Amino acid sequence: MSSTGWLWPRIGESSLARALLLLVPILTLSRLTGNEIWLQAAIVGLACQLTQERAGLAPFGMLLQGLAIIAGYLLLVFSLREPPLFVITCTLMAAGAIRLDAAGRKLRTIGNFTYIPSLYLACEISDKLGKGADPATYAAFVLAPLPYMLATVMMAIFLAGLEHLTQRRHDDISVARRLVRLANSADFGAPSENGATVVAVMVAVVLMTTLVEWQELGSGQWAIWSAVSVATAEVGANHQKLGSRVFGACVGVPVGICLGSITSHSALTCDMAILGSVMTLVALKRYIVAVTVRYGLTALAITLSGQTASIAAERIVNVIIGGCVGIICAYCAQFIRRNTESI
Repeated sequence: MSSTGWLWPRIGESSLARALLLLVPILTLSRLTGNEIWLQAAIVGLACQLTQERAGLAPFGMLLQGLAIIAGYLLLVFSLREPPLFVITCTLMAAGAIRLDAAGRKLRTIGNFTYIPSLYLACEISDKLGKGADPATYAAFVLAPLPYMLATVMMAIFLAGLEHLTQRRHDDISVARRLVRLANSADFGAPSENGATVVAVMVAVVLMTTLVEWQELGSGQWAIWSAVSVATAEVGANHQKLGSRVFGACVGVPVGICLGSITSHSALTCDMAILGSVMTLVALKRYIVAVTVRYGLTALAITLSGQTASIAAERIVNVIIGGCVGIICAYCAQFIRRNTESI
C-alpha cells in the first residue's frame, strides 16, 4: 500500500451491494409516500443485515434480532418520560449487549447492533415530539414507526432468504432447516472475559444518561454511544478510538454544515444524505474515514432539513464529552481490576 493509501476509504463491495438492495427500495417508498419514517426505520433492517454478514445469523435469527430491536426501542422510548427509569434501562441494555462477548465475539456484534438502533431511534423520535406531551399523544407518536421497522426487517430477511436459497447447492441442508435455524454456524467466536469492560460501560452510561437528562442535551444518543464505543475498545486502543471519533466530529460536522449551506435544499438531497450516513456502517471499512463521513452526512442532512447549524454542531460536543467519559471509565475499571488481582 502506498504511503497515502490509508487516506482512501476501503469499499466493501459485497456489503455495499447488499445495503443498496435494501436501502434503495426504502428510499423509493419514502419518496413515493412522502413519509420520512421509512428512512428512520431503515437502520433496523440494516442492523439485521449487518449481523447476518458479520455474525452469521440466518433469517429466523434476523427476525428475532429485529423483534429485540423493536422491544428495546419501546423500553427506551417510554422510559425517557421518567429520567431515572431511562438511566436504569439504558445502562442495563448496554451492559447486556456488551456482556454477550463472554459467550463469543460474534455475539457482541449482535448485541451492539441491537442496542445501537434501539437507542438512536428512541432518542430521535422522542426528541421530535418532546417528553412533555400528554401520554396518549406520546404513545401514538412513538408507536407509529413500529410497522415500518418491522417492514424493513422483513425486507432484510427476504434478501437473506434469497441468498440462503442460492447457497443450497453447496450443502444438503433442506430449505426449511436453512430458514428456521438461528445462525449458519454454532461457532460464535472465542469467548472473552470482559467483566471490567462491562463495569466501565455501566458507569459510563450512568454518567452520560444522567448528564443528558439533567442538561436536556439534544441528540443525547451521540454522547451515550460515544461513551460506550470508547469504553469497550481494547485496552491501549481507547485513545485511538476516541481520537478517531473526535477527529470525525470536528472535521465531518463543519464540512457537512458548509456543504449544506451551498447545496440546494430539497427533500431528495436530504433523504440521500440520511441514507448515505447509514450506509457508512457497511461501505467504509476504515474506522476514522467511516465516522468522519458519517458525521459529515448527518450534519448535511440536518442543515438540508432546515435546522440551524448549532443543532448540527452540538454533535461535536456530545461526541467529545461521551468519548472522554468512556476512556476515563475504561482506564479506571482496568486499574481497579489489576489492583484487585494483585491482592
